[in-house]
Amino acid sequence: GCPIYAMGWNDKKLKSIVSTCGTTVAGLPSRHPRHRKVFRDGEWVTEVYFKEVKRPRMIADFFQYFSIIDVHDHYRQGSLELERHWITHCWWHHMFSTIFGMCIVDAYLCFKFEAIQRQELPSKIDVFQHSLAS
Repeated sequence: GCPIYAMGWNDKKLKSIVSTCGTTVAGLPSRHPRHRKVFRDGEWVTEVYFKEVKRPRMIADFFQYFSIIDVHDHYRQGSLELERHWITHCWWHHMFSTIFGMCIVDAYLCFKFEAIQRQELPSKIDVFQHSLAS
């Protein structure tokens, strides 16, 4: 079987993820800059220091690649907008539209990758969608 990890990590607020890959070994800590006023040599100066929060490697890897997930979600929710245009109260229609949207975005990203490999200018996602529908 495939392992499933469910993990919660508390930095500034609780972050929860469920994953089928990863590890629970320690990863690089999260570093946040902090500022404090200190009185030094007769004047107040701002001192910068870093607060480090321990985190598992799975969380560190997730946040390293999180921007890629954001781009995928932007294509699916911002350009395709199946969930917004297909008004439904059936949970399985909503799930189908989400998974179908993910498949279309994945196909577009593969198409874009192949076009770049052939040194061609890839079309925008709306043109790609139109060519799929026609």
